[in-house]
Amino acid sequence: MTSSVPEALQRALKTMKARRDELDQEILVLERMVGDRRGPGRPPKRGASKSKKTSVTQPKKKRQWSEEARKRQAERARKMWAARKAKTTKKKK
Repeated sequence: MTSSVPEALQRALKTMKARRDELDQEILVLERMVGDRRGPGRPPKRGASKSKKTSVTQPKKKRQWSEEARKRQAERARKMWAARKAKTTKKKK
């Protein structure tokens, strides 16, 4: 009697695997019909539509800082680094 239990389990497992294979095939057919299956590869960027064709456009101009703005930013950076340096030297003493 104990030998029939593993045999019954083996038959049940074999039947379930066969049914699983059938279901996988049916799922593939339905996905192809619907067209949701993308396949391997990188997904498209967000907001990119399928119907839009990309046209050759000029690259965007880089923003440039004025001389005055660069000097102001450089001064702010110097102050920030000087403050940080002063803070770390106080901790070491």
